[in-house]
Amino acid sequence: MPFVSSIRSTFGAQSKQLRTPLYITVSPAIGGVSAFNLSSGSSITFTTEGEYTCTVPAGSTFRATMWGAGGGGAGSGWSSSWPGGSGGYATGLINLGGITTFKVIVGEGGYGPVTGPTGDGGFCTIGGGASSSPPPSGGDYQYSGGGGGFSGILTGSDTVHTTYVIENSNYKSATTQARSVLIAGGGGGGGNKADTGSQDFSGGHGGGSSGTGGYRQSSLITSTAGTQSSVGSIQSGSSWSPDPQTTFNNYGVPARMQAGPGTGGTYGGGGGGGYFGGTTSVDQPNGQMGGGGGGSGYFNPSFVTSAVLTAGTSQTAPGNNGSALYANPAGIGGSGNRSSSSGNRGNAGRVVISLS
Repeated sequence: MPFVSSIRSTFGAQSKQLRTPLYITVSPAIGGVSAFNLSSGSSITFTTEGEYTCTVPAGSTFRATMWGAGGGGAGSGWSSSWPGGSGGYATGLINLGGITTFKVIVGEGGYGPVTGPTGDGGFCTIGGGASSSPPPSGGDYQYSGGGGGFSGILTGSDTVHTTYVIENSNYKSATTQARSVLIAGGGGGGGNKADTGSQDFSGGHGGGSSGTGGYRQSSLITSTAGTQSSVGSIQSGSSWSPDPQTTFNNYGVPARMQAGPGTGGTYGGGGGGGYFGGTTSVDQPNGQMGGGGGGSGYFNPSFVTSAVLTAGTSQTAPGNNGSALYANPAGIGGSGNRSSSSGNRGNAGRVVISLS
């Protein structure tokens, strides 16, 4: 897919104190330009899902502001289809010291039930959002939406995303997770159910220090969010299933920055990617398929000061969508679509780099 982003250069009043310009290179190039001189009041905005390699002079300080991607909406496999959760928000002043190369990840919006990439079972290859029914168990993709990917900044030049995230994923590496500087979590995919009652099966929202869990029918099922220390888990009735090790054993994905797929035939909404991913929900009796949990946000205190992490609050309200740098529809979850088995895809995230 093409890497297309926009550049915004809005200069403040002449009375505003000028800062030392920031010289930054970006690959792939943005609009045919790969070298930028950010002066006070200007910014580079990454709006298209993808992975970018950036370089800055040693000791540079810049601000990063970002939103995780939205989860996908459920389709019409049953009588009710619910929306995906929204992405989280993260911002902070970053100084990487002697590290001059870093990655910008713009999270990929969660897929609808049957529209995931071939070979991936609906996983987001950029940002680690999970399918609602991943391999090897396979399953029926017509029901719930997939989770959205995280947006973030990671140190180094090594590639983060991979084409086939189940079989071979850099996200599952502790080394990759240790490169995290600033992360905004992705939203969980929307769930589904056999009746049209009032219970809410929407996907949980991205974080924030933690995402929010997927919604559920009564107390039968909860898919929890990623936190600062662990992937989400699944509650079925009064029993909790420990997801990280089970997920690793079944899929080879320990869900560090990639959302943890459920086990067996899951059918519920996929978890969102994050510093730790949310968990995919599971099918319960009578067609009760909960929404996926959102992924967590994160900041590394060794590199980031004045950090703010904010979780999304609704499908159409990503974290801190009142920010002057926010642009609709970044991070908004896909709506449920009862007239189509494919649902509606979530929206990609957004990353902005500026001097302040």
